[in-house]
Amino acid sequence: MNGSNSESEKAWSTRIVSDNGDRWESAALIAEDGIDLRDPKLSIMPDGWLMLIMGGSVYDDKGTEDENIVHRDFDAEPSGNSPDC
Repeated sequence: MNGSNSESEKAWSTRIVSDNGDRWESAALIAEDGIDLRDPKLSIMPDGWLMLIMGGSVYDDKGTEDENIVHRDFDAEPSGNSPDC
């Protein structure tokens, strides 16, 4: 899910989870200060980890796009471990 905050006009994504596929709830808000995150995609890595990939734009003080980045986020085991990258 994507959205934007009317104060900053920067985009964010929400990670949602479900135990049964019928009922969904928010598990995490994914945002980065000063970065406009958009177009989230999921990818299953060869070792079984689930990776969330999003594009991000950084704007200068005049609102001109200054830089593009790729943001990645991995699911975590209950122990909090995540893959080495």
